[in-house]
Amino acid sequence: NKLLLWIIKFLNNLLVSWWEGAAMQAWDQLPISWRRALCLTLWKWYLPLHKRILGRSTGIHRDASLEYHAMTTVMYWGRFFPVSVQRMRFSLSQLNIWCQEPLQAAHVETIRDQETALQGLGDPLLVIPQCQRNHTTVKGKFIYRNGPDQPTEWTLMWIYGGAFLSGDVDGNLTKADLISRKINMDVFLAEYRLVPEYDADDISFDMTLAYRWLCQRRQ
Repeated sequence: NKLLLWIIKFLNNLLVSWWEGAAMQAWDQLPISWRRALCLTLWKWYLPLHKRILGRSTGIHRDASLEYHAMTTVMYWGRFFPVSVQRMRFSLSQLNIWCQEPLQAAHVETIRDQETALQGLGDPLLVIPQCQRNHTTVKGKFIYRNGPDQPTEWTLMWIYGGAFLSGDVDGNLTKADLISRKINMDVFLAEYRLVPEYDADDISFDMTLAYRWLCQRRQ
């Protein structure tokens, strides 16, 4: 329905688009501890209120959890506005806020390495596709459970989700740290390019190169 689409676009531009970019930037400038405390406090007050007033009446099925029904009510209003790539990326970048336990890793190393993954390939120009030769820098973050001098026997390679449109390393850092503590392993979070700026071949190349980097690193 063209009229409905026009109305949605008009309301989006009138009510949201003109301020959301600045708001997202301002929010990201706040310390993560402040953002986490604010969101968890609001949720702490909102969930019992929703339970008392609406209960299990807003979700798809009454057997779903109270938390699910409460979140459905919050997210309902989002259907009146287009789900843009910018909004998806911002939303998933905030995942670390909802992890109630702060980062506890002994050390987190920022990875930006153009050499390790290419070791042992002979002449990289004979192996790396022409279109990828300017994208051979492995990027990400490495969570050391016990410190750089005491690597764990195994390392978990963390590939974050987001439909290949969104997701990032920083948004997954505290979740990865939590899993790292539970399984007692170092964790490598590999960064990869996203669509629509890039395509599936670029993502596959980034992940393959990151895995090779990890294997070379652990030898």
